Parts: sequence; structure tokens; C-alpha cells
Amino acid sequence: MSKVIHIQTESEAKGLSKLQKQFNNYIKKISTFKANIARAKECLEMVRIAMAKDFTPLEKEEYNLRTEILQTLDSWFDKGKLTKKEREDLSEYLADECYSIIQAGHDELKPMYEKHAEQSFEEALEAEKEEAAEMMKGMFKNFGIDYDGEIDLENPEVMQAKIMEMMEQKEMEMFEEEQVKPKTAKQLEKEAKKQEAENQLSQSIKEIYKKLVKEFHPDREPDEAEKIRKTSIMTQITEAYEKDDLLTLLQLQLEYEQISQDNLNSIADEKLKHYNKVLKEQSQMLDNELDMLMGRGFNDPSHPFRRLNIYEADKWIAEYRIEQEIKRLKTLNKELKKDIKNLKLDFSFVKAWIKEIRMEKKNQNQFGNIFDGLF
Repeated sequence: MSKVIHIQTESEAKGLSKLQKQFNNYIKKISTFKANIARAKECLEMVRIAMAKDFTPLEKEEYNLRTEILQTLDSWFDKGKLTKKEREDLSEYLADECYSIIQAGHDELKPMYEKHAEQSFEEALEAEKEEAAEMMKGMFKNFGIDYDGEIDLENPEVMQAKIMEMMEQKEMEMFEEEQVKPKTAKQLEKEAKKQEAENQLSQSIKEIYKKLVKEFHPDREPDEAEKIRKTSIMTQITEAYEKDDLLTLLQLQLEYEQISQDNLNSIADEKLKHYNKVLKEQSQMLDNELDMLMGRGFNDPSHPFRRLNIYEADKWIAEYRIEQEIKRLKTLNKELKKDIKNLKLDFSFVKAWIKEIRMEKKNQNQFGNIFDGLF
């Protein structure tokens, strides 16, 4: 659709009313959200293809190389050439690294983990789940929800659905509590006005829908080519109506000359109020949809393409970011292969590796102490 919905000033002397300005602003916001959603979906599809074609094989190679490094270090641990302190540091490192790589699917490291952690992987995983579950229960408590059941932390979608279900249940309980109380005349009047406004909103959208359906319903169209065209248009009309997409319905009316620019400029204030309410709700829904898309990758700290920002990035920037991420992984794997070679052949390299582990742990402890002091 090439037609742009916009209320225009009838003359230079007469400006737009407050309602007309609101209408134009909502239309602009919705158009921007739709454009950003389209860009987000395009970028996510590019990421999906890049993940399957390039990233996933490189990531698999990375984990295989890291596994080989741990196995090489473990063989040095058993040779008796390291000092007691070096063995302690290396053992702690091997336990931590094995734990994260086992979670990526490398079960062959479980015996090594159990050797250095002195507990089974399943026991450690269960302890971690219990800790995370306690944190989740604490979060629920902040929302006034008591929940003692098990939380499926391994399935984010199921967990999110459960949270939403519990929130809705809490809202329903609060609503039912409110219903028990007798309503005042003022409350009843407010509810009646709200219901009337919702009926008028629904009627405003239905009027546009009926006009479009009357013009483009394909069932009584004798010409086959025209019937195909109308079927396509009816699909757009039906989808827009089911989504309460007022902007698209108005665009279709303008596109197919059911309304003119003069009609838009002279929409009555009462109808404009209804339109603005629908557009406001549509704008909020699109904003939520964009947030959900962003959460599927761009804002996820564990996602390989987290540096993409859909509000700034266009297709070519996304392509560049993907290329950079693939390049980073290739370089990393090349360095890991060198490390494996050095670890296998040079004992001094092993000692240097353990020294670096010790320094990194010391730095982490220092930062931890600083933050503990702050909070």
C-alpha cells in the first residue's frame, strides 16, 4: 500500500486540532513500529540462516577444541610434575570448565568433572536448579505470588508461560475479591461508560470492515482474474480486522478510493476519539511485539549476535555484524588449536597456563570484594 494516512491542514490559517494531531502522531508511531518489526524479522532470519550455515558448525568445533584442551590438562594433572598448589588450581579450573562444556552436550567430560569436583554432574546441576528456583520464588513473592511447585528452568518458554499464568491467576483473584464488594453508583456509571466506549470502538472498526467487504468480497465476482485479486485484498482486510489494525483498514480504504483525503481531514471529533483510542492500543501492542522480537536475540546476553541493535542497525549493518562474529570464532578456533599443540608438547606452557588461571581468579576475587563493599 502506497497511500499514506495523514490528516492535513485545510489552510495555512487553520491549524490541526488536538485530536487531529494525536491521530497523526499515533499513525506515525505505528508506521515506525511496523517498519522496525519488519527490519527485526529480516535481521533475525539472516541470523537464523547464518547460525545454521556458519556459526553452529564453528561453535561445535570450538567446544570440541575446548574439550581436547581439558583432556590434555587433565593428563598433565595425573603425571605428577605439578606442585600441590598448581594441582589445586588446575583441579578447580577443570571442574568449572567441564561443568559449562557438559551443559553444551559434551557428556564425555562427566567422569573428569566428577574426578575434580568430587560430586556428580547431576548433583551439581540439581543444586544449581534449587538455587535458581529459590531466586524465582523470591521474585514471585515480590509480586505477591506464593508458589511452592517446581519451576522448569531449562525451558524458558514454559517458564514464561507459567509466570504469565500465575500473574493472570493473581489478577483474577484480585478481580473476584473486588466483585464481592458492592459497587457504588459512581463505579457502576463508570463501568457503563467504559462498556459503551468499547462498543463504539468496535462499531467504528466494524463500519470500515463492512464497507471494504461489500466492495471486495470475491464470491459473486464472475471474472476469474478479478476474483483472484479480490480474494487477495479480502485476505488483507480480514487479517487487519482480526488484529484491530485500524491503520491498515484506513489505508485500504484510501488505496481503493472508498475515502478521500478530504474525508480524513473532516473526521468528526467523536469518531476521532474512538480512532485515537484504537490506534493507541495498536501502538502499544506493536511496541510489545518489537520487545519480544528483540528478546529473541538482540538483547539476549548469551546470543552470539547480541551486539545487533535493531533501532540503529539496517540490513547491511546486520550482515557486517554477522561476518565479524564468524570471523571472531574462526580466529578463536585457530588460537585454540595452537594452545592444544603447545599444551601437549611444552610443560612450561602448562605451568604458564596455570599461572594465568591463578591471576584471573585473583582478579575476580578483587572485583568481588569491591562490589561486596559497594552493595
